[in-house]
Amino acid sequence: MRAKKIILDLLNKDGLSIKRTDNLFSFIGNTYNISLKEIKEDFADLIKNGRILDVEKGKYIPIPSRDYLRGTFIGNAKGFGFCHVDDVEMEDVFLPANCCQGVIDGDKIIIKILSQTDGGMDGKVVKVYKPVSIMAGVVVKEGKNYFVDPDNSHIPFMVKIAGKEVEFEEQDRVTVKIEREEGGLKAKVVEVLGKSDDVKALESAIIRDHQLIEEFSSNVLNEVKKLPQEVLESQLKNRVDLTSETIFTIDGLDAKDLDDAVSIKKIDDGYILGVHIADVGEYVKYNSAVDEEAFNRGTSVYFPTSVLPMLPRELSNGICSLNEGVKRLTLTCEMRLDNDGNVKSHKIYESVIQSKARLNYTDVNKVLLGEKSDEKSESVKEDLLIMNELSHKITEKNKKAGSLDFEIPEVQFIFDENGMAVGFDKRERNDAHILIENFMVLANQTIAKEFCDNDIPFVYRVHDKPRKEKTQDVIEFLKGLNLKPPKLPQDITPEYYQQLIKLSENEPYAETVNKVILRSMQKARYANE
Repeated sequence: MRAKKIILDLLNKDGLSIKRTDNLFSFIGNTYNISLKEIKEDFADLIKNGRILDVEKGKYIPIPSRDYLRGTFIGNAKGFGFCHVDDVEMEDVFLPANCCQGVIDGDKIIIKILSQTDGGMDGKVVKVYKPVSIMAGVVVKEGKNYFVDPDNSHIPFMVKIAGKEVEFEEQDRVTVKIEREEGGLKAKVVEVLGKSDDVKALESAIIRDHQLIEEFSSNVLNEVKKLPQEVLESQLKNRVDLTSETIFTIDGLDAKDLDDAVSIKKIDDGYILGVHIADVGEYVKYNSAVDEEAFNRGTSVYFPTSVLPMLPRELSNGICSLNEGVKRLTLTCEMRLDNDGNVKSHKIYESVIQSKARLNYTDVNKVLLGEKSDEKSESVKEDLLIMNELSHKITEKNKKAGSLDFEIPEVQFIFDENGMAVGFDKRERNDAHILIENFMVLANQTIAKEFCDNDIPFVYRVHDKPRKEKTQDVIEFLKGLNLKPPKLPQDITPEYYQQLIKLSENEPYAETVNKVILRSMQKARYANE
């Protein structure tokens, strides 16, 4: 690992040309006292991961540098594509069809920039350093030949299937191994997932296409077995004991991993709001097998009928889930708010809680509407009403500050007993959902401010301003609906976007307008500033 930085630093020096890599390896070995084996392994790894490129015989450059960049190819049904660039924050680079060199969606590539205008950059593919090797699709027969029609709509062609080592039939959904040849691509079926309309086969196809991890390794499972399944006395040292407080969770009816809980107190000059998050870090230690596995998975992946969890269920549904009636370790953000919903002071600390009730959005909303609800929700009715009162104040305050609230309902699918989708419905979003959203966002903002104010390294979720040309497109769309949007300002503010959203309020096409406006905004990114 030491040799990698040294190699990149040396290659970054202007004009450095290596006629023979042996000379470079000998220089690094003698100067920095690193073994030749380690240097060669690191050099090969840099090439494998697209970090260096042999631009001419014996001349290597680091990537990114000069006009060369690396990234992921994003295909298009019309044959052209884009490169989503790694390492550098910039717009995707356009790759004309004749510059794509036969790459397919998802390939990791190195490109060379050919031109740059106000409209963006054009480039060409110079190397595929990590090709897509596995793909899912449906078997199609044309004449005597079989082809796989990719599930990935960004791959605009079928791939001929070579051989029949695994038995398959027309309209089977399969996983194939892609092999690259001089004349193009060929596919070998490695797994039959089921028929093309089978729900489980569709889920499996998505898992294969995105190379998601299904099973936990024995190392991870063995490590989890050693973890306690109840809070130990030794873990309570220096933690604030909140087990006697009225703290509860509010989640969907089918939720099993309960990772946040809330509490409230009404005081003379406002409120004390507590947001309590499961302290997963107490059980998942840095560089442990579970930590490495969670890093590789990145997130839990939810399908309509199943889930691939980021953490083993012993953690996500067990000791790290804030289940009713049991002690759980948490991180608490305690906020003191005035009567207008402004945070006046806060405390962040390690705690231990014991949830008094596992509530759900449906029954909580009945309480908020003044209707008769279930026994658990009724038992904390006073707290819920105070929370709702505060939530409404936070919503009003956020609107004044420019917060955007898009009215785009989520769709939920209805399945029969065989797991087949037979219909869909709009997912309800009521005051109970908004209450939890408001409290979680407020806790996030409070914690982010704490770290920012104290110059502590932190990861922030950042929403950049929309680009002017995107906002101009929204204006033209609204004009096409005979709406009269205000003039595009020099500085695009949230307040301006609020005005655009308000134009279609109560109109039958409001949901469509909301979607168009949302798509004009920049995607959130994670950054350390």
